[in-house]
Amino acid sequence: LLNIFEEHLDHYGTFEKYRAAKENIYRCQEAGDFLFCNIHDLPQKGTCRSTVISVSGDGTPADVTVAEGVVHLPDGTAYTIPADCIRLHGKHNAFDIAVVYVIAARSGITDETFTDALISYEPLPHRLQPLGEIDGIRFYDDSISTIGETTMRALDTLPDTDTVLIGGMERGIDYTPLIRYLSDSPVEHILLMEATGERIYKEAMALPVKRPERFETVGNLENAVAVAKRVTAKGKICLLSPAAASYGIFKNFEERGEVFQKLHLTMQQAFFVLLLGNGVAVVGKLDERRAFTADRVRCVVGQIQLILCAEDHAVPAVVVDEGRKVLNGTFDAAAAEAHDTFGILPVDEG
Repeated sequence: LLNIFEEHLDHYGTFEKYRAAKENIYRCQEAGDFLFCNIHDLPQKGTCRSTVISVSGDGTPADVTVAEGVVHLPDGTAYTIPADCIRLHGKHNAFDIAVVYVIAARSGITDETFTDALISYEPLPHRLQPLGEIDGIRFYDDSISTIGETTMRALDTLPDTDTVLIGGMERGIDYTPLIRYLSDSPVEHILLMEATGERIYKEAMALPVKRPERFETVGNLENAVAVAKRVTAKGKICLLSPAAASYGIFKNFEERGEVFQKLHLTMQQAFFVLLLGNGVAVVGKLDERRAFTADRVRCVVGQIQLILCAEDHAVPAVVVDEGRKVLNGTFDAAAAEAHDTFGILPVDEG
């Protein structure tokens, strides 16, 4: 039993019912069985007939502890996790490794065999999955994150995170610990999505939080990636770690992660050039921060033609204004062409 946090409340109704369901892990065990259990989630006296082996990863005394990458067993022996050679990072993964190691050791598996398996292990997708670097920004997919605790652990593991994407399906989870963690964190851009993001934003503003301007609602994942690509500092990390379920928005967390991975590869920093029927052009950035989207603009202004210009990336040429001109390329180039062609200046904010 590795942990018990508020989770699946949409199904169980209350945390107490969820905890009771998870405690079934050991209720049917017999004398002679073993329960490897987080020191903070030990069974109440008289509810577990098996032998309990407690495990700690935060310095709390226990039968098995892990600290600074070293697993300490009850018999005084120790195992050093080969942190530089494996793909599992962070204290939460070190805790899991400690549990697996003590089980393996009790089963007669040698340290050499265990280390070989650990080094060769390929983590499943969407679990702090590094996606590589684009335009100086490193992207990580942690779509598996469906509660605040996992997002906090992800940020602990990736201290260079400059932008974090949070939010999803609303299930009534208490986000106060996450909000307080984010308030004290150095993360510069906290982009909040969907219903959960809206609630986190309102609760954060009510607490209050430190530097509240870092908290921003962005609607959905597509908008979040667009904003993240614009605001994330070069050399820093953009992390998707939603702390919320994906249902009702995506099929599951896997699909959410796959969409994020496609967006981070294909979505370039976008700008728009709006050519109005009266000969006026508007040139600006296309993102949720300015509340402009193609559909919304078309609804607001009628007779508009939209050109997306990817910064530093040529896009397919788009003929506009009844074929009189092609606007293409970077924002500055598009703005210049709008001026040269129609004799008008870009309209700034608003």
